[in-house]
Amino acid sequence: CFFMRAVRSSSNCFCLQRVSSQFHVPFESRSFVVSQRLFTGQAGKISLKNWLPKIKQTKEKEAQLREERLQLTREDDEIPFSTDGENPSYVKLFKKQLHYLRTTKQEEAAISLFSEITQTGLPVPCALYQEVFLALNACNRYFQVENMYQDMRKEGITPDTGCFYIRLQALINCMDKAREKGETIFWLDTKLTEIMDEIESLSLNLNAKIYSLLLQLATRGNTKDTLIELWNNYCRLFPDDAPHPRVITSTIRAICERFEDSEAACTVMNDAQDKYGYSAHNSLLTMLCYRSLSRNAEKSALSLINIVQPTIRLYTSALRCAAQTGNRELYNFAWPKLKEISPTLADKLFSWKLFAIAKSLTANEFIDVLCESRSALQYVQHSHLVHIGPQLFDTTEQIDNAYYYCEHKGKQICIQALDLIIVSCGLLNDPERALETYQAIPRFELSPSTSTYNAMMNVYYSNEDYQIVPSIFQEMKDAGCNPDEFSFECLARSYLITEEVKLLLETIATATESGCTLPYPVYDEAVRYFVQQGNSSASQFIIRHMKQLNLDTTAIQQFATNIPIKINWQ
Repeated sequence: CFFMRAVRSSSNCFCLQRVSSQFHVPFESRSFVVSQRLFTGQAGKISLKNWLPKIKQTKEKEAQLREERLQLTREDDEIPFSTDGENPSYVKLFKKQLHYLRTTKQEEAAISLFSEITQTGLPVPCALYQEVFLALNACNRYFQVENMYQDMRKEGITPDTGCFYIRLQALINCMDKAREKGETIFWLDTKLTEIMDEIESLSLNLNAKIYSLLLQLATRGNTKDTLIELWNNYCRLFPDDAPHPRVITSTIRAICERFEDSEAACTVMNDAQDKYGYSAHNSLLTMLCYRSLSRNAEKSALSLINIVQPTIRLYTSALRCAAQTGNRELYNFAWPKLKEISPTLADKLFSWKLFAIAKSLTANEFIDVLCESRSALQYVQHSHLVHIGPQLFDTTEQIDNAYYYCEHKGKQICIQALDLIIVSCGLLNDPERALETYQAIPRFELSPSTSTYNAMMNVYYSNEDYQIVPSIFQEMKDAGCNPDEFSFECLARSYLITEEVKLLLETIATATESGCTLPYPVYDEAVRYFVQQGNSSASQFIIRHMKQLNLDTTAIQQFATNIPIKINWQ
């Protein structure tokens, strides 16, 4: 209620002053519609009929709030200990006050009040702890909830289901907050074990929501067995109460991505689908499928490849898995589609096809496959044949039969088939058969390739005929074949064993000029050899060539700088 006093100034204007009445109305409600006549000097009155009800209503609300605050903050000189039901009356009073402070977003005041309650020496039941746990959660002080919970247990207070639920939720929030900061918490697995033991000792009447929180907590841990055990317990205890789909999805993702067990993840997904009608999202199915293929989980991969959206990436991953496992079903699924969609990519991945079918074909059938794929033979290298040979040949008789089959095919044979025979002879330590096959190449009107010379070099290197390796290398260069990484590696290892230092350094320099990077162990063994000989210039020569190829020389450089100086006293 305001009175307005108009004082006419000398400039024929009005100066308005607001005078507050006995009603202490907030400043926001002091708004009046002043008649235009007042400013023009005409006589007029301001009617307060529309403002009095609003002012009275505001006054009544403030009086009611003031009375509630006085009732809650009244000095408790004599605390009533008379019980009303299960809790004493003072517990209900404090709980009401804590609840009020928490709901009005005065969490710090609620925490301070609880601290004062604990200092009175009165028994503090679980109901008050539950209120302060909620206040701490609202303040994002999640770890303090766990500390206060442990203090509550030390006081001998048995938690109820609600208190236990809030504690688990605080632990989950604590883990998420640590993950946002990039921190790693290693005590969660131990904490989970303690929680499970505590559940058994307290005999709590757990419901599905509690177990859902335990599952969410286990997905953030570091132990797969604990997570799977919790899932199995949930399915056993609550067969008719499905967990939230988000909980199931996070469980599957944790097992598949964090613990890298796609088969167990597929088992959990199948259980959820059969028992709770869970419907997996396409992104989850795709992730499971690719993880199964990358981990060579054939069974789970076969159950998913026909569900996810077919792409070139899917066919490529399936073919790679088939190459590593020899699974013909995956091969039959992937190879025809790749050949149809992208023939160029299929030719580049032809070696994967050879790996996939080598276990299930005979040597003669495998040679037929080689000879039928002329366009892709350029991608077959010596290293591929080294892995395929042991799967096709166990004895020299099998090698002889394969060679006779090549003679039977005559001009239809390809040089890669003869290379396979030479490589297999080397694996069985039979250099004589390898040499006979090499000398018979002109009969098939074929010319040796780089793979052929690599196979012959490897045969004599494996048979410890190191002096013959350089001559084969020179013959390869004379034939116009370009040496590759394996050629320089075999030659460098031969010189390292025979301790021909100058030729070894020349080989490393030539490989660098050709852009061929030798395997890291070759450089490492050569540097260590020169370190033992006290030849620092040779070791630094190798390190310089490694740097030209952008190789990491940190470890070798540290080892090379500590070369002892050897003095020849003779």
